[in-house]
Amino acid sequence: MTNVEALKNLAVKITGKALNEVTGETIAEVIQFIADNYPPKSGT
Repeated sequence: MTNVEALKNLAVKITGKALNEVTGETIAEVIQFIADNYPPKSGT
């Protein structure tokens, strides 16, 4: 498993998206996907 694959698996857990919805081919792109799709805290 590559670091990008591991981050994509983490993105699935964090964002609630399906694995095939996680975009990005580099570490930076996957981290940006997570940041863009991270659910906001309740009450904000």
